[in-house]
Amino acid sequence: MPNLENIQAGILKGHGRDHTRCFFLHFDAPPVAIKKWISSHIAPILSNAKAQLRAAKAYREGRKNYHDTAVINLFLTAQGLKHLKLKAPADEAYQRGHNSAITTSKLNDNPSGWEPAYADDLAPIHAMFMVSDDLKTVLDYHEEILRKEFEATGIGRILTVEKGSMMRSGGQATEHFGYADGVNPDNYVDGNGGLKGDWRSVLLADPVAGHGSLMVFRKLEQNVDLFYREIKRLGKSIGGTTMAGAQVVGRFPNGMPLTKDDNAYGEKFDYGATTGSPPDTGNRCPFHAHIRKANPRTAHSPKIVRRGIPYDYVGRGCNMDLKPARGVGLLFMCYQNSITTQFEAIQQQLNGPANAHDPLAGQPDSHNDPLEWNHPYGNKGGFRSIFEKVVTVRGGAYFYAPSIEFFKSLATPGIAPAGEPAATTNQNSYSRRKIGFGSFWLKRRGY
Repeated sequence: MPNLENIQAGILKGHGRDHTRCFFLHFDAPPVAIKKWISSHIAPILSNAKAQLRAAKAYREGRKNYHDTAVINLFLTAQGLKHLKLKAPADEAYQRGHNSAITTSKLNDNPSGWEPAYADDLAPIHAMFMVSDDLKTVLDYHEEILRKEFEATGIGRILTVEKGSMMRSGGQATEHFGYADGVNPDNYVDGNGGLKGDWRSVLLADPVAGHGSLMVFRKLEQNVDLFYREIKRLGKSIGGTTMAGAQVVGRFPNGMPLTKDDNAYGEKFDYGATTGSPPDTGNRCPFHAHIRKANPRTAHSPKIVRRGIPYDYVGRGCNMDLKPARGVGLLFMCYQNSITTQFEAIQQQLNGPANAHDPLAGQPDSHNDPLEWNHPYGNKGGFRSIFEKVVTVRGGAYFYAPSIEFFKSLATPGIAPAGEPAATTNQNSYSRRKIGFGSFWLKRRGY
């Protein structure tokens, strides 16, 4: 059974904070200096799953505020591990990386639309430092310390910073299109702090001790203005704007799904297979609706642990009367055992086939392929129409979330984390010069 004290927080249960700040890092220093910095400066402050669950319970019982315990994570790309001369997890997608030509082809991404920090092959993303808290002042404090300990000492550069904040409507978490988010949160921890469900689909064995997880980050920009114009246009033919939006998303703005069984919020699309009633044939919730396409809820469909937080760089806040075309969206994150068989398989599912793509997160060859909309409600495919592209990928990265013990072990020569060759007494002169330079660099930088 996995040790929750050795697993980074947020993987098995949501981060549970109102604000998140993601720092994308590029390493410049020699590997020995970076390992020393991680093990001495970062490993001691990383949040573990057990402490997070304890803090969440105290919050629910009114004994503690969430902002008393910021959630702090560190993730590494395959290029980051390579820079540190460490072996990457075996997952093929993780090793090739988010920006490889193979990946962009598989996901149907268009790198020409990516923001510079995500598209720079000369200064690739090596790591992401993430801190979440209910108070922005806490995030400001951690940013100040990070810049002092990371940039000012020459360990590396902060390529970009992404800032996310929760949006709420009537107490319910929502996103920029105005639809309830987190209605069915992914949670693999029970009320007593034990693991439940298929947690093996989230965790993989860490090379040092315990378990880690593979994480995908995607910055998704939402064109709110176009979304509302599209559902207004579509609604003229299928029963109004509210019904049109529900068929695009798969649920109404308040979280109520288009399909219902004994649990109104269950979104259990294959309920007929277990209750004996006729299976859902898509005559209420279209097969291409976002929540259904992303997770059909069938026995063999790939699943991910989804985390996400809205970003807002135009000052919209929760004013839903403002409908910006740019500058707002979602910082999408998901955890899994295999990016290849989970996230990438799901994204390909969202992308097609033709005339059956997800109108929100799908990246089809063309959004001019008409989709089938149910009109009237309960009549499958009564109307066909395109839905313009309203979500654009602005960049991303594939990360590994190692165990906390992995980061601690970087301070100990010879432990060989992730398959790193242990130091021997028969090193050649080049190896000795590299180690000597690293030690000299550390002393010059005050470590």
